[in-house]
Amino acid sequence: LALAKSLVAQRRTGEALPLLGRLVETAEAQFGVGNWRTGDVLLTYGSALAAQGRYAEARPVLRAAQTALDKNPAANQGLAARARAAVQRLPR
Repeated sequence: LALAKSLVAQRRTGEALPLLGRLVETAEAQFGVGNWRTGDVLLTYGSALAAQGRYAEARPVLRAAQTALDKNPAANQGLAARARAAVQRLPR
């Protein structure tokens, strides 16, 4: 995930997306769909999709991230707030 976040930060989103897709599958299998770790991966993946203008794909991913991160907002306030903001920034 750190590598994928680094690629996204460097605007190398195209390189990060395949890695993030695999990370989503791994996180869901290892931690479960509603876990905050999975939410973190989903947030990064959805944000990367949105950065490429793939809003229809990003919307459900970011909503899933928001749901996962809102389950324990005290522990994940920053991530949960970023997920909510990312959903709100998407074009309608």
